[in-house]
Amino acid sequence: MDRSLLQRQDLPYRFTSLQLDSADGQRHYQLWIGKPLQAPPPQGYPVLWMLDGNAAIGALDPEQLKRLDQGQAPLLVAVGYQTPLRIERNARTYDYTPQQPGQAQQQDPLTGQPSGGAQAFLQLLRERMRPAVAAQAPIDTAQQTLWATPMAACWCCRRCSASPRRFATTLPRALRCGGATA
Repeated sequence: MDRSLLQRQDLPYRFTSLQLDSADGQRHYQLWIGKPLQAPPPQGYPVLWMLDGNAAIGALDPEQLKRLDQGQAPLLVAVGYQTPLRIERNARTYDYTPQQPGQAQQQDPLTGQPSGGAQAFLQLLRERMRPAVAAQAPIDTAQQTLWATPMAACWCCRRCSASPRRFATTLPRALRCGGATA
């Protein structure tokens, strides 16, 4: 994953990062926080939360950051994992899959890895990640947008339909594969 964009000083954003562990200590998160150079609005910055943060950071380019800065620039928060990989399959499988009723322990049928931690991930996002980000920059709690790649979009849609006030907007994204949407 190319992180050189995060170090550039000629762009309208400055990036910092935070590291957090899951409550059970099994998953290790990296949050990249892109703070606009422009002053925050009186109510704080709107926030664009990007799940699959390693992939999101790898896909950012200078022109996107410049376009975001044209209007009311959001605070960017890429929620990823402490790995150089674009996708950390085991952690995201756990985080983005719901617990099946009646199953105390749940495993991914393809890999045998633990799954079903969506509720724990939501709790981590709400109780630890948001306050940690708010300590870095003033945020507008009424203007929270959640962006997600396909697997994370499943989590996003389930969580937001169950609790629509958690995020003002959700942007589940389909990956583009050779011109076709996957």
